[in-house]
Amino acid sequence: LSEIFTQLDDLEESAYYQITRERLEVINKLTNLMDENAKERALQEHLFTHLWLLDPSWERATSTATMEKSIGTVFASVSNTLTQEQRDSRLDIQYTTTGKKHVVIELKRYNRSLHTEDLVPQIRKYRESISIALDKMGMGGEPLEFICVIGKPLRDWSSLRDGKRASAQMLAALDARVVMYDELIVNAQQAYQDYLDGQTEAGRLYQLITEIEDDDFSALRPDAD
Repeated sequence: LSEIFTQLDDLEESAYYQITRERLEVINKLTNLMDENAKERALQEHLFTHLWLLDPSWERATSTATMEKSIGTVFASVSNTLTQEQRDSRLDIQYTTTGKKHVVIELKRYNRSLHTEDLVPQIRKYRESISIALDKMGMGGEPLEFICVIGKPLRDWSSLRDGKRASAQMLAALDARVVMYDELIVNAQQAYQDYLDGQTEAGRLYQLITEIEDDDFSALRPDAD
């Protein structure tokens, strides 16, 4: 059993090493998108279906059709209460679950200049409405998280003393946080690169498997590294 589990661990590490390499290739392509509109389009197209860009631990986000319909109704009702300017600042919004956490991700337009006080009323409305919807479905009290992905630093970060920390505290009180487009990409790139750099054995096994698949059996020679 010990030998079997060791072999399984090796195969799993090799498989995840390959996944990580592929993800890093995607992230590296995103870093090369210098145009703001290109980044906006790329994240709108891929972020909601690849939440590992936001958090490497979010392998597969899930949500049922019933939940999506219920939360979609919440989004529509709250949107009707927002000003035109607030609606124009949004590019997209998505609900998902990861673990037992209900996550709402709002993608803001890259070129919008926002203030924390622009975000708080919107998040509060969504938070209250979603909490009511979860209560009706018997899921009241389950953790919530609201993530606003923004293109430009919030105006109060520089206009107030300790503005960034004060902003983070204000948002944290609503189970919310902001992530910048470029910060998201750089953080994901660093996290996955650090993993690859620390997995030399998994990398060796991955290379061995790749060479076997390519019919390069030289890797199996006794004198091979």
